[in-house]
Amino acid sequence: MQIKVYRPDFAIVASPWSGVPDMFSLLSLASDTVPFGSAASFAADLAFALDAALTGLCAVRMGAPMSVMDAPTFLEDSAEDLRRQRNRAIAAEPAFLRWAHERGVSEASWRVVESPLDEALSVACDWHDAVVLGLADTGQDPWQRVSAVGSLLVTLAHPCVVVPPGAVARLSCVALAWNGSREAMRAIHAARPLLERAEQIVLLKSSETDAKRYGTWHPPFDLERYLDLHGLVAEVHTLGEAGEPAEWALLEAAEAAGADLLVMGAYGHRRFTEWLFGGMTQHVLEHARIPLFMCH
Repeated sequence: MQIKVYRPDFAIVASPWSGVPDMFSLLSLASDTVPFGSAASFAADLAFALDAALTGLCAVRMGAPMSVMDAPTFLEDSAEDLRRQRNRAIAAEPAFLRWAHERGVSEASWRVVESPLDEALSVACDWHDAVVLGLADTGQDPWQRVSAVGSLLVTLAHPCVVVPPGAVARLSCVALAWNGSREAMRAIHAARPLLERAEQIVLLKSSETDAKRYGTWHPPFDLERYLDLHGLVAEVHTLGEAGEPAEWALLEAAEAAGADLLVMGAYGHRRFTEWLFGGMTQHVLEHARIPLFMCH
């Protein structure tokens, strides 16, 4: 894997805001023109709400030839197009920094990378706390489709904020989906900086949990105690008691609670199995109207 990053101060071992202690950091895909895309706009508003750092990542990509016969001409044209894309993206840095600061972001940085998008995100997410991904059924960006976002959730294995069209970055009420799984626990633990800013936390507990998958613990893990130890108080609701499918019950309960964000694990079962037979993650990605903080 070869990744070219166009920023002279790039370093995996130290983030651009390494002098700022305990600052939550967000990574967002961005286009090379204002307003830099819906995901970047949401990420900037969320960074302002959290007093977090924001990195805009612009991936410069070469397409694939239509046929073998067209390959020589295609490669020559693509190389020139790639050069233009790269230069335009690098030149966008001052505009992005100005745009981010105008939206209240105190620490912002810009990265341009020449690499397949999934590979670039896999590297860059290593020094960020969460990745912001846009989600849309229509549009020209194939990486915003449900299937692509689902693939990134699995590939990155990193906390991701998935943003459906028209979503607003608010933390008035945050809902936690809890089924006892490792994925859910990782998501809730990673979302603690957001939970600390939330005005209200609603814990949506499944009546059936995955806790027994991980052995028998004495005493069993108590999520409410975990939250209490971190100074977080949650209003508890139990789901699935009326026989309604869990995936529908979860989204309905989150909407009924007035949640601005839903924190949940992603793909506790194999992604192919969910794609083939349906499952919680696949359903939520297809139907959620509020942002999702997810972790695989």
